[in-house]
Parts: sequence; C-alpha cells; structure tokens
Amino acid sequence: MKKRDVGLDITRIFAFFSVVCIHSLLYTGFYETPVAGKRMYLLIMLRGIFNTCIPLFLMLSGWLLSGRVIDLEPKGSLRRYVSGCKGLVCTYLLSGCALLLFMRGFLRMPLPFREAAAYILRYDEYAWYVNMYLGLYLLMPFLNTLWRGLSGKSARKKCVLCLLLLTALPGLANVYDLRTPGVLLQPWNYTGQTQLVPNWWTALYPVTFYFLGAYLREHGNVRQMHTGKALLVLLLSIIVCGAYNIWRSWNGSFVRSLWNCEGSWQTILCGVPVFLCINSIRFPEPGKQLGRLLGLLSELTFSAYLLSWASDQAVYQALYPRLLSAFGVLARPISIAASAALALLGAFLIRLVQKMLFALLRGIRKAPANV
Repeated sequence: MKKRDVGLDITRIFAFFSVVCIHSLLYTGFYETPVAGKRMYLLIMLRGIFNTCIPLFLMLSGWLLSGRVIDLEPKGSLRRYVSGCKGLVCTYLLSGCALLLFMRGFLRMPLPFREAAAYILRYDEYAWYVNMYLGLYLLMPFLNTLWRGLSGKSARKKCVLCLLLLTALPGLANVYDLRTPGVLLQPWNYTGQTQLVPNWWTALYPVTFYFLGAYLREHGNVRQMHTGKALLVLLLSIIVCGAYNIWRSWNGSFVRSLWNCEGSWQTILCGVPVFLCINSIRFPEPGKQLGRLLGLLSELTFSAYLLSWASDQAVYQALYPRLLSAFGVLARPISIAASAALALLGAFLIRLVQKMLFALLRGIRKAPANV
C-alpha cells in the first residue's frame, strides 16, 4: 500500500473546511453588515484565511500531478489519462442527483426531467469548480509537457512570475479611480477604476496556482522549511490583506472585487503561506486507524464540497436561527461544524454508491456472453 502524505491530506481537509467557512458568510449577514467594529474586523481577517480554499486545491493538483508524464503520441497514454476522469465525473453526477433529490424533498422545488438535466449541465451552485477543473484536467498533460520543457529553476520561476503578473497584478493596479480628485484618500466612496495593466488573462488563475504547486514541489524545499517563519509570513499577510479590505470597505458593506477574489494577490499572499505552514510540519507517522481516517476524509472532500450547498441550505434555514437565539456568537462555529459534518456524511454515502456501481460494471464486463 502506498504511503500517504499526512500534510497533503490535512491541506485538502483544511481547504474543504475553508469552503464551508467562506460560504457561511453568505448566510449569516456578513456581506450586508457595515464594516465597523472589532467583530467585523476579525471576520474580515478570518475571511482572508478561508478564501484560500480554491487556491489550496489547485496547488495540491500542481504538487501531485505536475510530475505525471502523459505520452501524447497517437498510441500513447493520453486516451487512458482522459478516461481516468471517469471517477471525477461519476462523483459529480451522483452528487448532482443527490442535490436534486434534496431540492425536491427539502426545498419543495418542482424539477421536471428537462430542468433537472439542465441543472447538471449548468454546473450550478458550488459546481462551478467542477466546470473549471474538468478543463484544467484536460490541459494538464500539455501543462506538464510545458513544465518539463522549461530548463531549470530560473526558467520555471520566470514562467510563474509571468502568470502572476497576468492574473494577480490587475487586482492590485487596476482597482483605483485615478480620474477623481481625492479618491486615493477615500477609495470607499468611489466605484470607478482605471486600467493601468492588461486584465484579459485574470481568469487564467487556475493555471497560475497549478504551476505554483508544481514549483513548490520541485524547488520550494518545503519539507526543510521552518514552520514558524511560514506562520509569521501568514500572519503578516492576513493583517495586510485584512487592513486593505477594511480600508476599501470603510463603514460600508464588504466590497468583493479583483483584489480579494479567488485568483487575487490576496489569495496568493495568504494561500501560499497556508500551504507552506501545513506541509512544512514534520507530522509523526499516524497510527493505522488515524491514517485511514485522514485518507478517507481527504478522499471525501470533493463530493463533500459539492454537497455542502445542500448542507448549508439545511443548516442555515432550519438550524441556525435556533442556534442564534440559544448560543449567540457561538451559533456560527456550531453551524459550520454541522454543515461540514452533514456534507461529509453525504459524501461517504455517495462513495459507497459509486463503489457499488463500479463493482457492478466490472461484474457485467467479466460475465460470459450468452451463446
């Protein structure tokens, strides 16, 4: 049995937990509350950590898959590689069916067959990630070929730097109104922006984080890094990004824009140190049972991510109002834990169904044909 990397498992579990945390802000009035007071300032700081969820998943893909060699010749391994995403697609379809059942049963939404099929094909709710990742998966053989073709650390560093300039710099340089006098002193009062650098490639950020993960594995010396230094960088990044977000949203509602979206300079400043903090820790070898549990939770995160939309709806509609009246400020962490637990339980059931389906298909293939 191949030895699992505890750091990578914990990174994936933390990323999933961050997904549930960042989505909790949608249901608890965070984006409608004026940015004022210690509580909001703290939540904004925490948002900076939890908003690293998608970058962490993408860096994990770069770390794990960038070294895979796919033969692109006519009789090579590309076809086998593409067919390897059947597990991903099956998990998505089963999770989508579970969400449709939830909509009919819990939300009482009428869903005729045509609308249900359209829901699956639209990648609605949290499934936008699948929409993006399937394309990235198809690009990986070519991205890996490009990565291997770069001659050494210097060339790869320049490639990553170029991608950072294309995808993250616009969120730093193009977000100010330079035509209105006094705007730099009170940017929260103005919504205009002035373009200083090209911004067409900002949507390419999944490739940026994929190559960041690849670079950290090949040249980052992550395992030898001092965890305390990485943690210090993370804390400084959280403070800088949080202070900037407070400044841009002063006394108004929280502003979501190019500077704090998934591919922004803020998720880079916070996401990379989070990745380094977790994976620089020299974890002791887990026992057999703990290792299995970490491995199972890690494997469940993809489906749990998709199903967390349903668990969020259930928790924040049925449970959160009661918890808020009973526990006050503790209602938020309890709700987050409940939503994550329900999503993981649903993902475990999806995993069992998927295993049974694959076993059934293997049995059909091996069955002798009737003569």
